[in-house]
Amino acid sequence: CLSQIASELGKTEDAEYFKKRSFNYRHIFNSETSFFHPKDSKGNFIEPFNYEFSGGMGARGFYGENNGWVYRWDVQHNIPDLIQLMGGNENFVNNLNAMFSKPLGRSKYAFYAMLPDHTGNVGQFSMANEPSLHIPYLYNFAGQPWKTQKRISVLLDQWFRNDLMGVPGDEDGGGMSSFVVFSCMGIYPVTPGNPVYNIGSPQFNESTIKLENGNEFRI
Repeated sequence: CLSQIASELGKTEDAEYFKKRSFNYRHIFNSETSFFHPKDSKGNFIEPFNYEFSGGMGARGFYGENNGWVYRWDVQHNIPDLIQLMGGNENFVNNLNAMFSKPLGRSKYAFYAMLPDHTGNVGQFSMANEPSLHIPYLYNFAGQPWKTQKRISVLLDQWFRNDLMGVPGDEDGGGMSSFVVFSCMGIYPVTPGNPVYNIGSPQFNESTIKLENGNEFRI
């Protein structure tokens, strides 16, 4: 985002500087495991390492609130590059599938004692925290949109029911409610700041958005 702002302002040197920094995630990608893996002060991957539980309380030693399974997907500004880092579409989809099916690895009591914000679990996926909200839509980028459509419908049914389980975690600034509204309409802004919406699975026969200019966008 900073690179594009600098470019708009005609600051070419700054634009190149920030564009280069936008690839910094590559420096901590472990090609052997296909996870983003913390390094020590000498630039070596920290070993031994557990992508579910290393990092102490709230995984804050290396990540933040969520574990390595969630932060594996937080390259919203360059998803095609993340797919290539993981070895292509098939590996990317297999890794997504694995996240939704991998067990907690501990009892719920022990898991949430360490990761209290990593709630609303489907495998290692957390429906209840902002770093996760775009993840179900990533199948679209790897050529399997039907998996996004199915997963979205299931998640809405599992975690946003009209009962005591209506919100699966901390509703920071309306993040989860926004996920629900967008997803029910069948669109979602995967990359913040980019006016492109992924297509999901509409939950209504018709939705209408009243735009500021007086027009209506009807789905």
